[in-house]
Parts: sequence; structure tokens; C-alpha cells
Amino acid sequence: MKSAFKYLLLPYILFTTISQFSQVGIGTSDPDSSTVLDLVSVDKGFLMPRLTTTQISNITSPAKGLIVFNITTNDSEVNIGTPISPLWIGIKRPIDPMIYSVNGVSDFIASESVDLEASDLTLTPTAGTFLATFNGYLSNATNITNSFDSDIGEADLIGLYNEVKNMAQTDTHPIIFAAGEVITPGVYQTPGALTLNGSFTLDGGTAEENPVFIFRGSGAFTTATFVTISLIGNAKPENIFWMSDVAMSTAANVTMKGTMMGAAGGGAGAMSTGADTDLVGRIFTKLGAITLGANTKLVTPTIAASTVDFGTLSTFALWSNGGGVSDVATAEITGDVGNVSGILSMTGTHVGEAYPAGTQGGPVVNVSTTTFSIYTGGSEVANSRRTIDLKSTLISIQTLVTVASDADPVELRWRVNKGTATLSNRFFSLIRSEH
Repeated sequence: MKSAFKYLLLPYILFTTISQFSQVGIGTSDPDSSTVLDLVSVDKGFLMPRLTTTQISNITSPAKGLIVFNITTNDSEVNIGTPISPLWIGIKRPIDPMIYSVNGVSDFIASESVDLEASDLTLTPTAGTFLATFNGYLSNATNITNSFDSDIGEADLIGLYNEVKNMAQTDTHPIIFAAGEVITPGVYQTPGALTLNGSFTLDGGTAEENPVFIFRGSGAFTTATFVTISLIGNAKPENIFWMSDVAMSTAANVTMKGTMMGAAGGGAGAMSTGADTDLVGRIFTKLGAITLGANTKLVTPTIAASTVDFGTLSTFALWSNGGGVSDVATAEITGDVGNVSGILSMTGTHVGEAYPAGTQGGPVVNVSTTTFSIYTGGSEVANSRRTIDLKSTLISIQTLVTVASDADPVELRWRVNKGTATLSNRFFSLIRSEH
């Protein structure tokens, strides 16, 4: 009877204690006044409910502030939403570093190059998404003084045409270039229109350092879509020539190599590229307009290994002796552009000089153009490129970067189109965006 009485009395005492003090202490007789439950121990912890992500999502009307341990994510989570619209967030700290950064040690001097080249700013973070920030000071971008004359350019193109046109024929080729072909060096003549109907390879071999590929046709030059010309061996874009007596055009998504030359026979030689054409080479015509399609990318190769004389047109990507030259806003052109008559209109990204019809001798003063961009895993990060046409200025880039694996470096690359330029006070950082 006494024992039963004690068990009946215990809940009453606890209820009375909680009611009087609104607090409970476990492991302490003096619970903190700011708590309703104070757990004290020197050798044990508090074990909260452990649920999977699915089980947590099945909790009915979870209270705001409800805390559980998610055994799926190995993280304690708290509902910061409402019972009707719960929002569970983790509360553990990231294991990987939140910030990666590197400073340039001394002034970095870049010389003229075609492609963006590595600087001394490289970071190797663990995988994740980051805010990439680059700051630096550009100075001493060399003022280039050169001379160009439209009449001389016109004469140089005629000389180039004659040199390529008159090279002795060594072989023939059908008018159709079929998928899977492997073509060796030579001067090829076709009986009519040149048609690239599938992807093929130009094999320069190793016996000759600068082998020449020339393809001449009397008819129009056209391509199918998604044609890719691949180069192996010593084949180089500056020694590849596609020559038509009339017009030339590429279809969409074509990867071209070499110089396209229209109107070799004196006819109308309008030149155009389809959307997403990627050309390492040049587009020249003696008579006709040059028009570039959406997202065309054209890079002018060096002539260091060229076997023909480009004259003053050695740095040119686009040139017409008798017609307008134009691109679109989404085009990216690296190389000089110009014409003898007609409108010259460059609205896309253009790294190089523009010489409109009627340019007559005398010095042309240009400031070196510097281009900066961020790369991860060897690929350029979209929308990270900045092009500067100033002798000195502050440079700033901010963009999101996704690092796919721990082995992928993130680096700043840059190039100078002419002369040299100096980059000082360089700082490159990555801030992890996920919590």
C-alpha cells in the first residue's frame, strides 16, 4: 500500500515542480533559467530522433523549429518553414574549404598570341559551385603604329590568288568530299562545284614540315551541315586553301580549316558562313560581299609556317577586293578585317583592326587588345571572357564556376593581340556558393 502511494505521489511532485518552475533539469538540480529542459552530462550526449529524408518528409505538420537528425544526409536539420510549408535546412559546417585564393607574385608580362594562354593564377578546389572573382591592373599595353593601304591590300590579294591558282596540279578529286576520307598533301583540281558532304581528315604526314593542301573548283563551294575537317600529322591551317571560281558558303555547325578564296576566275564571289561555323583560317574574295552567320567563330592562324606570300594581308581574317564585309552580334572574329569598296560593319566580338574602304597609307595607331577569361578543366567558362581596348585600366571579372571533380584546376588565361601588356596586383579567388 505504501509502495503504491509513493508511485501515485511521484507524478504529482513532478507535475507540481514543472508547474511551479516551468523547467526540468536532467543531471542538474539547478536548470538554467532560460530553458524548459536543461540536460547536463560530462560523459553522455543528447540523441535526437533519427529519420531518413523520406521519413522527415512524411512528418505531419512539423512545427517551426522542429529538429531531427537526417540519416540520409548525415546532418542535423531544422524546419525553418511552417507546419503547412516546411523547409528543412542542414546545420553542419562544410567539410571542404569555403574560400580559395591566390595572389600574383610579380608583374606578369604577356606577349602577342593567338590563343588565350595560362597566367600564374591557378586554383585547385574540391568539386562544387563557386563565385570566381578576378581583379588586376592592366598597364603598358603597347601602342602599335603600323601602315596599311587599301590599294596595296587589293594588289596583295591578287598576287596571293595568282600564286595559289598557278601552282602545278598534282592530283584530281571528285566534286564530292565524302565522310571518312583521309586526304594527303597535294594540289587537287575538281571538275566543277566543290561539295563537302561529310567529315574527313587532312593528313600532313611527317616527311614534310609544311605540306600544302590546295583544292580548286570551277563551281560554287558548299558544305553539308555538321561537317568537320580534322588535321593530323604536319597539316596546318595556314597551308590549306579552298578556291572557287564563284561563290562559297558553309552550312550550319561546320568546323573548317584553311583559307577560303572566292571568285578565283573573276566571277561573282559572295562568301558566307552558316550558323555556328568554326573556322581556323581566312575568308578572302576578289569580287563579292562577305557575310558571317550567327555564332560564327573565326581565328586567323599565324603565317610563320606558310608556304605562300600573304603580303600585308598576313594578319587578316576577312578581306574583299570588291564588296561589303559584315558579321553579326554573336560572331567572334580574331584577326584584321577590311575591304576595297562597300560597307565594312563589324558588330560582334572583334579582336583585331578594321580597315574600311579607302584607307590610304600613313600611320595607323592602335592600342593592344587584351582578352581575359576563366577556364576550368581546360574549358572556357561561359560568359567569363572580357576584352579590353585600353592602354591601362582596372580589370574585374565575376562569374559562377562549376568544378566537376577535385582534379579540375580553375585558372585565369589571357592574350594580347599585338605587342605586349603588363598585369599587376593580381588576385584570383573562389568562394563556395553552397552552404
